[in-house]
Amino acid sequence: MRSLETAELHVGDGMLEADGQGRSPGAETEKRLLADHDAADDNASRPGAVDFGAQFDELLEGIGNFGRYQKILIFCVLLPMTLNFASSSAWIFLIQTPDVYGCVLPVNNVSESDVKRLLPPPDSKSPSDAQRAYCSMYDVNYSALLNDHVSVEAAEYFLNNASRLGNISTTVCEEWEFERTSYHSTIVTDWNLVCGADFLSTVAYMVGCLGMLIGIPVGGYFCDHYGRKKTFFVFLFIQIVFGGAAAFSPNYWTFLILTAIQMLAVNPLYAVPFTLGLEIISPDYRATFTVFITVFLAVGDIGFIGVAYFVRAWRSIALICTFPFVIFAAYWWFLPESPRFLLTQKRYAEVENFLRRAAKWNGKEYDEKLQTKFIKLVENFEEYEEKKSMDETSFPFTELFSKPNIRRKTLLLMYLSANVTIVYCGLNYYAPSLGKDPHLSFLLSNLVELPGSLLTQTVADRLGRRLTTFACLILGGICCLATLAFPSETDHYIAVLSLFLIARMFNTTAYTVQELMVCELLPTVVRGEGVGITNMVSSIVSNLGPVIAYFQI
Repeated sequence: MRSLETAELHVGDGMLEADGQGRSPGAETEKRLLADHDAADDNASRPGAVDFGAQFDELLEGIGNFGRYQKILIFCVLLPMTLNFASSSAWIFLIQTPDVYGCVLPVNNVSESDVKRLLPPPDSKSPSDAQRAYCSMYDVNYSALLNDHVSVEAAEYFLNNASRLGNISTTVCEEWEFERTSYHSTIVTDWNLVCGADFLSTVAYMVGCLGMLIGIPVGGYFCDHYGRKKTFFVFLFIQIVFGGAAAFSPNYWTFLILTAIQMLAVNPLYAVPFTLGLEIISPDYRATFTVFITVFLAVGDIGFIGVAYFVRAWRSIALICTFPFVIFAAYWWFLPESPRFLLTQKRYAEVENFLRRAAKWNGKEYDEKLQTKFIKLVENFEEYEEKKSMDETSFPFTELFSKPNIRRKTLLLMYLSANVTIVYCGLNYYAPSLGKDPHLSFLLSNLVELPGSLLTQTVADRLGRRLTTFACLILGGICCLATLAFPSETDHYIAVLSLFLIARMFNTTAYTVQELMVCELLPTVVRGEGVGITNMVSSIVSNLGPVIAYFQI
């Protein structure tokens, strides 16, 4: 379950946009390359403007733009990104409801089959599968009843007749027994979130998504004002402290509050390492960086599913997913601040130290030629800062809705992004509930994203963005609707799972293509704001996915 992210990084007048979600690095690469290209064009067209990003890239080429120093740092930033998204997937397993559960009667020495005979039949308000829920029991003293009538058959006959005549009423069960094969424990089994309280597991998921959503602007603000390094460690602290505390929650409401705060860290702990990685390498190697992201994320997801398979108690899973982040506290002593951020803060000595250190590790000489280029960059930046206050050109957020053409594009892209995202999140939320083995279903659901991403690269450039998106949405929708032809998914598991995975693959392709469309259709000068509002709206709407699945609309 990966979420949207927007971080705008200004280096002089050349805006480097890092708009990532982690789930489709191929699209992110195209965004980055397009942003760099358009930023250079914009800078060139403005009087007196200088492309500081290009100047800094020249310095990187001189010190080794993807040498040993950058490779070590890239590896270091990929680890928290990978574990971050893998651990956020834990939500899917922490809140799951076992397929079979039933009311526990206050009597002893009664078999499970006999218990069902002594309970009222499931009503229309209970889940459709009769195996899943017996939410009520007769309002009688079962112990006394069985003692009086001796046999279960006699007690059953009495209860049925009394109920038919209206002589006894029903009451809500006080305790439930759960099938423990797939999940040894979840928040549902620990706190009896079933029957009348079954919506609370969906609420927990939505509150977690809300925390992730709030983390987008909060993380972006910290990143731009306090730097990449400090922001990383602030949210690392939040992840460790509140993630660990949530595993010891004594009740549902404490768990809800702690995890909501913990989920604030999910997006920043992806965006900050992603941003730092992009800012220490030149554009020529950013595609390689995103390929690494794809591999690491896939390995992380598979590894997490392995953990969830062997460790099926939710508190243990929460601790295991939080503990590795403690290791990253050691990064404080060697993880550098982004040199591009340092430049915008006029901390030139620290920028020079970064360049010299990188050159030394990469086996390059930081000679007078490189020093001259660095001094020229500093002089140009200082000159730009002096003239910036005199520049009346501005492109505020309102420009997205100021003219009919751009307003139409913005609204259409918001609508498209919201629709694709709600389907993606809804399918992801439903994946573990599909079939008898939730871990296998979730694994296949993640693996199918790989061909979905490859399909984007091979088809979108040939058929165009619009046709590809249209075709994938139609085909994915047909697959989803086709599952209605199978009244019982347990009896037709292979067919339903196959249709689900095909729909998931098409939706992944549609998602990555719409990311490209958002970036390509919006003008460069408002692209950052456009991507930001599009991602924000789609994140809000995506919370409706679990709600729709819950009400089975």
